[in-house]
Amino acid sequence: MGGLSKEGSDGSGVLAEGQQEPQRTTRAGLEGWTSEAPAGQEPWRTTRAGLEGWTKRAPAHLESQQRDRELWIGSSNGLLLPGGDYDFELRLEKSFITAAAGCAQIPCAFTIPVRVYPVQKIWFRGSPEFPLSPPMVEEQANLMWPLRSPEHECSIILWDFSGHERIEEYGLMLKWGTNETHIYDERITVSYSTAHPQILNSSACSLQKVLLTCVCVSQGVPLPDIHWPLQSNADSNIVRTSDGHITVRSTYTMTVEDLTSISSPVCVSKNKLGQTKMTLPVNINKVKEAA
Repeated sequence: MGGLSKEGSDGSGVLAEGQQEPQRTTRAGLEGWTSEAPAGQEPWRTTRAGLEGWTKRAPAHLESQQRDRELWIGSSNGLLLPGGDYDFELRLEKSFITAAAGCAQIPCAFTIPVRVYPVQKIWFRGSPEFPLSPPMVEEQANLMWPLRSPEHECSIILWDFSGHERIEEYGLMLKWGTNETHIYDERITVSYSTAHPQILNSSACSLQKVLLTCVCVSQGVPLPDIHWPLQSNADSNIVRTSDGHITVRSTYTMTVEDLTSISSPVCVSKNKLGQTKMTLPVNINKVKEAA
Protein backbone atom coordinates (compact mmCIF):
# COMPACT_ATOMS: atom_id res chain seq x y z
CA MET A 1 0.00 0.00 0.00
CA GLY A 2 1.33 3.41 -0.94
CA GLY A 3 2.45 5.71 1.87
CA LEU A 4 4.07 9.08 2.44
CA SER A 5 7.67 9.60 1.34
CA LYS A 6 9.99 10.61 4.15
CA GLU A 7 12.00 13.83 4.02
CA GLY A 8 15.77 14.05 3.98
CA SER A 9 17.68 14.01 7.21
CA ASP A 10 18.05 17.81 7.11
CA GLY A 11 14.23 18.26 6.96
CA SER A 12 14.46 20.02 3.60
CA GLY A 13 12.58 17.37 1.67
CA VAL A 14 15.67 16.82 -0.55
CA LEU A 15 17.72 13.68 -0.20
CA ALA A 16 21.33 14.26 0.78
CA GLU A 17 24.09 12.79 -1.31
CA GLY A 18 24.29 9.06 -0.76
CA GLN A 19 20.91 8.95 1.01
CA GLN A 20 18.31 6.54 -0.39
CA GLU A 21 14.58 6.88 -0.54
CA PRO A 22 12.69 4.46 1.80
CA GLN A 23 10.89 1.65 0.05
CA ARG A 24 7.12 1.74 -0.34
CA THR A 25 4.76 -1.23 -0.30
CA THR A 26 2.12 -1.25 -3.04
CA ARG A 27 -0.33 -3.83 -4.37
CA ALA A 28 2.24 -4.61 -7.02
CA GLY A 29 4.83 -5.48 -4.35
CA LEU A 30 7.79 -3.74 -2.74
CA GLU A 31 8.88 -0.63 -4.61
CA GLY A 32 11.85 1.76 -4.13
CA TRP A 33 13.43 4.70 -5.85
CA THR A 34 16.16 3.86 -8.31
CA SER A 35 17.99 7.16 -8.29
CA GLU A 36 18.60 10.12 -6.03
CA ALA A 37 16.49 13.25 -6.31
CA PRO A 38 18.30 16.08 -8.11
CA ALA A 39 18.78 19.23 -6.05
CA GLY A 40 15.61 21.33 -5.76
CA GLN A 41 13.28 18.52 -6.85
CA GLU A 42 10.74 16.71 -4.74
CA PRO A 43 11.51 13.09 -3.69
CA TRP A 44 8.23 11.44 -4.64
CA ARG A 45 6.59 10.25 -7.82
CA THR A 46 3.12 11.07 -9.14
CA THR A 47 1.26 7.84 -9.81
CA ARG A 48 -2.45 8.82 -9.80
CA ALA A 49 -2.01 10.41 -13.23
CA GLY A 50 0.08 7.49 -14.41
CA LEU A 51 3.30 9.52 -14.49
CA GLU A 52 6.69 8.26 -13.40
CA GLY A 53 9.76 10.33 -12.52
CA TRP A 54 10.68 13.40 -10.52
CA THR A 55 8.52 16.51 -10.43
CA LYS A 56 9.51 20.09 -9.76
CA ARG A 57 9.13 21.31 -6.21
CA ALA A 58 5.73 22.87 -5.57
CA PRO A 59 4.97 25.76 -3.19
CA ALA A 60 4.66 24.80 0.47
CA HIS A 61 0.83 24.82 0.55
CA LEU A 62 0.67 22.55 -2.51
CA GLU A 63 3.17 20.18 -0.94
CA SER A 64 0.85 19.92 2.09
CA GLN A 65 -2.14 19.16 -0.13
CA GLN A 66 -0.13 16.49 -1.93
CA ARG A 67 0.85 14.86 1.37
CA ASP A 68 -2.79 14.91 2.55
CA ARG A 69 -3.86 13.24 -0.70
CA GLU A 70 -1.15 10.60 -0.43
CA LEU A 71 -2.23 9.91 3.17
CA TRP A 72 -5.87 9.51 2.10
CA ILE A 73 -4.86 7.12 -0.67
CA GLY A 74 -2.65 5.18 1.70
CA SER A 75 -5.52 4.51 4.12
CA SER A 76 -7.94 2.90 1.66
CA ASN A 77 -7.81 -0.69 2.97
CA GLY A 78 -5.52 -1.94 0.23
CA LEU A 79 -8.06 -1.45 -2.58
CA LEU A 80 -5.79 0.69 -4.74
CA LEU A 81 -4.39 -0.63 -7.96
CA PRO A 82 -0.72 0.06 -8.77
CA GLY A 83 -1.84 2.93 -11.01
CA GLY A 84 -3.43 4.73 -8.05
CA ASP A 85 -7.13 3.98 -8.71
CA TYR A 86 -9.64 1.61 -7.11
CA ASP A 87 -10.64 -1.80 -8.45
CA PHE A 88 -14.09 -3.30 -9.09
CA GLU A 89 -14.96 -5.18 -5.91
CA LEU A 90 -18.28 -6.46 -4.50
CA ARG A 91 -18.92 -7.39 -0.86
CA LEU A 92 -21.98 -9.48 0.05
CA GLU A 93 -22.87 -10.31 3.64
CA LYS A 94 -24.20 -13.74 2.65
CA SER A 95 -24.19 -15.90 -0.47
CA PHE A 96 -27.48 -17.70 0.39
CA ILE A 97 -30.64 -16.06 1.79
CA THR A 98 -34.04 -17.50 2.65
CA ALA A 99 -36.85 -15.11 1.77
CA ALA A 100 -39.25 -14.36 4.61
CA ALA A 101 -42.89 -13.40 3.97
CA GLY A 102 -42.26 -12.87 0.28
CA CYS A 103 -39.20 -10.64 0.55
CA ALA A 104 -35.43 -11.03 0.80
CA GLN A 105 -33.06 -8.39 2.18
CA ILE A 106 -29.64 -8.36 0.48
CA PRO A 107 -26.91 -6.30 2.21
CA CYS A 108 -24.33 -5.24 -0.37
CA ALA A 109 -21.39 -2.84 -0.88
CA PHE A 110 -19.26 -2.19 -3.96
CA THR A 111 -16.10 -0.38 -5.01
CA ILE A 112 -15.42 1.18 -8.41
CA PRO A 113 -12.57 3.04 -10.11
CA VAL A 114 -12.90 6.81 -9.90
CA ARG A 115 -12.88 7.03 -13.70
CA VAL A 116 -16.27 5.28 -14.05
CA TYR A 117 -18.20 7.39 -11.54
CA PRO A 118 -21.20 7.88 -11.60
CA VAL A 119 -22.68 4.45 -12.39
CA GLN A 120 -26.11 2.88 -12.75
CA LYS A 121 -26.69 -0.25 -10.66
CA ILE A 122 -28.63 -3.02 -12.41
CA TRP A 123 -29.59 -6.19 -10.54
CA PHE A 124 -30.46 -9.20 -12.68
CA ARG A 125 -31.86 -12.70 -12.25
CA GLY A 126 -29.71 -15.48 -13.70
CA SER A 127 -27.91 -13.37 -16.33
CA PRO A 128 -27.74 -9.68 -17.36
CA GLU A 129 -30.32 -10.37 -20.10
CA PHE A 130 -32.97 -10.52 -17.35
CA PRO A 131 -32.70 -7.24 -15.38
CA LEU A 132 -34.97 -6.58 -12.42
CA SER A 133 -37.16 -3.51 -12.18
CA PRO A 134 -39.54 -2.02 -9.59
CA PRO A 135 -41.59 -3.24 -7.82
CA MET A 136 -39.57 -6.50 -7.88
CA VAL A 137 -36.46 -4.76 -6.53
CA GLU A 138 -36.23 -1.85 -4.11
CA GLU A 139 -33.06 -0.06 -2.99
CA GLN A 140 -32.62 -0.05 0.78
CA ALA A 141 -30.07 2.05 2.69
CA ASN A 142 -28.11 1.05 5.81
CA LEU A 143 -28.44 -2.72 5.41
CA MET A 144 -24.66 -2.99 4.98
CA TRP A 145 -23.06 -1.15 7.89
CA PRO A 146 -20.46 0.02 8.49
CA LEU A 147 -19.15 0.71 5.01
CA ARG A 148 -15.42 0.56 4.38
CA SER A 149 -13.70 3.43 2.62
CA PRO A 150 -14.22 3.88 -0.35
CA GLU A 151 -17.29 1.59 -0.64
CA HIS A 152 -20.75 2.55 -1.88
CA GLU A 153 -23.90 0.73 -0.73
CA CYS A 154 -25.89 -1.42 -3.16
CA SER A 155 -28.29 -3.07 -0.66
CA ILE A 156 -31.75 -4.05 -1.94
CA ILE A 157 -34.99 -5.75 -0.99
CA LEU A 158 -36.33 -8.36 -3.43
CA TRP A 159 -40.10 -8.85 -3.52
CA ASP A 160 -41.77 -12.06 -4.68
CA PHE A 161 -45.21 -11.87 -6.31
CA SER A 162 -45.46 -15.29 -7.96
CA GLY A 163 -46.09 -17.32 -4.81
CA HIS A 164 -44.04 -20.28 -6.11
CA GLU A 165 -41.48 -22.15 -4.05
CA ARG A 166 -38.19 -21.95 -5.92
CA ILE A 167 -34.50 -20.98 -5.78
CA GLU A 168 -33.16 -18.05 -7.83
CA GLU A 169 -29.67 -16.63 -8.41
CA TYR A 170 -29.01 -12.88 -8.68
CA GLY A 171 -26.08 -10.70 -9.71
CA LEU A 172 -25.11 -7.04 -10.08
CA MET A 173 -24.06 -5.17 -13.21
CA LEU A 174 -22.80 -1.58 -13.42
CA LYS A 175 -23.36 0.69 -16.40
CA TRP A 176 -21.76 4.07 -17.16
CA GLY A 177 -20.73 6.36 -19.98
CA THR A 178 -21.72 5.21 -23.47
CA ASN A 179 -22.99 1.72 -22.65
CA GLU A 180 -19.85 0.63 -20.81
CA THR A 181 -20.56 -2.14 -18.31
CA HIS A 182 -18.97 -4.26 -15.61
CA ILE A 183 -20.51 -7.51 -14.30
CA TYR A 184 -19.37 -8.67 -10.88
CA ASP A 185 -18.52 -12.36 -10.58
CA GLU A 186 -20.19 -12.74 -7.19
CA ARG A 187 -23.73 -14.19 -7.07
CA ILE A 188 -26.33 -14.48 -4.32
CA THR A 189 -28.85 -17.31 -4.10
CA VAL A 190 -32.37 -16.72 -2.71
CA SER A 191 -34.81 -19.43 -1.64
CA TYR A 192 -38.48 -18.41 -1.88
CA SER A 193 -41.39 -20.05 -0.07
CA THR A 194 -45.14 -19.56 -0.11
CA ALA A 195 -47.32 -18.44 2.81
CA HIS A 196 -50.93 -19.27 3.65
CA PRO A 197 -53.18 -16.25 4.18
CA GLN A 198 -53.62 -14.94 7.70
CA ILE A 199 -55.84 -12.21 9.10
CA LEU A 200 -54.14 -9.80 11.49
CA ASN A 201 -55.55 -9.05 14.93
CA SER A 202 -55.73 -5.35 14.05
CA SER A 203 -58.83 -6.18 11.98
CA ALA A 204 -62.02 -4.85 13.62
CA CYS A 205 -65.28 -2.91 13.15
CA SER A 206 -66.49 0.34 14.67
CA LEU A 207 -70.01 1.77 14.83
CA GLN A 208 -70.56 5.52 15.06
CA LYS A 209 -74.22 6.50 15.07
CA VAL A 210 -75.54 4.57 12.03
CA LEU A 211 -72.25 4.11 10.14
CA LEU A 212 -70.54 0.74 10.48
CA THR A 213 -66.91 0.60 9.31
CA CYS A 214 -65.05 -2.70 9.19
CA VAL A 215 -61.35 -3.08 8.33
CA CYS A 216 -59.80 -6.44 7.52
CA VAL A 217 -55.99 -6.70 7.16
CA SER A 218 -54.47 -9.86 5.72
CA GLN A 219 -51.07 -11.15 4.61
CA GLY A 220 -49.99 -14.01 2.37
CA VAL A 221 -47.80 -15.12 -0.56
CA PRO A 222 -49.18 -14.80 -3.16
CA LEU A 223 -51.19 -11.75 -2.13
CA PRO A 224 -54.63 -12.87 -0.89
CA ASP A 225 -58.09 -11.60 -1.82
CA ILE A 226 -60.53 -10.44 0.87
CA HIS A 227 -64.29 -11.10 0.77
CA TRP A 228 -67.19 -10.03 2.99
CA PRO A 229 -69.84 -12.79 2.88
CA LEU A 230 -73.37 -12.27 4.20
CA GLN A 231 -73.02 -8.50 3.91
CA SER A 232 -75.49 -7.40 1.24
CA ASN A 233 -76.68 -3.87 1.75
CA ALA A 234 -77.58 -1.28 -0.86
CA ASP A 235 -75.78 1.40 1.14
CA SER A 236 -72.53 -0.55 1.56
CA ASN A 237 -69.12 0.20 0.03
CA ILE A 238 -65.86 -1.78 -0.16
CA VAL A 239 -62.41 -0.23 -0.71
CA ARG A 240 -59.34 -2.44 -1.23
CA THR A 241 -55.76 -1.23 -0.81
CA SER A 242 -52.39 -3.01 -0.76
CA ASP A 243 -48.73 -2.30 -0.05
CA GLY A 244 -48.00 -4.08 -3.34
CA HIS A 245 -46.08 -6.86 -1.59
CA ILE A 246 -47.67 -9.17 0.99
CA THR A 247 -50.30 -7.09 2.84
CA VAL A 248 -53.82 -6.27 1.69
CA ARG A 249 -56.45 -4.18 3.46
CA SER A 250 -60.19 -4.13 2.77
CA THR A 251 -62.50 -1.49 4.28
CA TYR A 252 -66.23 -2.21 4.36
CA THR A 253 -68.73 0.52 5.25
CA MET A 254 -72.51 0.34 5.50
CA THR A 255 -75.44 2.15 7.09
CA VAL A 256 -76.98 0.30 10.03
CA GLU A 257 -80.19 1.43 11.73
CA ASP A 258 -80.20 -1.47 14.17
CA LEU A 259 -77.04 -3.49 14.88
CA THR A 260 -79.09 -6.54 15.87
CA SER A 261 -80.65 -6.60 12.42
CA ILE A 262 -77.43 -7.65 10.66
CA SER A 263 -75.26 -10.72 10.90
CA SER A 264 -71.86 -10.54 12.61
CA PRO A 265 -69.24 -9.08 10.21
CA VAL A 266 -67.01 -11.85 8.81
CA CYS A 267 -63.80 -11.31 6.84
CA VAL A 268 -62.52 -14.09 4.52
CA SER A 269 -58.97 -14.05 3.14
CA LYS A 270 -58.01 -16.46 0.35
CA ASN A 271 -55.12 -17.28 -1.98
CA LYS A 272 -54.24 -20.41 -3.98
CA LEU A 273 -52.83 -22.11 -0.88
CA GLY A 274 -56.04 -21.86 1.11
CA GLN A 275 -58.28 -19.51 3.02
CA THR A 276 -58.99 -18.26 6.53
CA LYS A 277 -61.81 -16.25 8.10
CA MET A 278 -62.41 -14.14 11.20
CA THR A 279 -65.52 -12.74 12.86
CA LEU A 280 -64.64 -9.14 13.60
CA PRO A 281 -65.46 -7.47 16.92
CA VAL A 282 -67.62 -4.33 16.79
CA ASN A 283 -66.58 -1.32 18.88
CA ILE A 284 -69.44 1.11 19.49
CA ASN A 285 -68.31 4.72 19.58
CA LYS A 286 -70.73 6.78 21.61
CA VAL A 287 -71.04 10.42 20.55
CA LYS A 288 -71.87 12.95 23.23
CA GLU A 289 -74.89 15.03 22.29
CA ALA A 290 -74.67 18.79 22.68
CA ALA A 291 -76.45 20.17 25.80
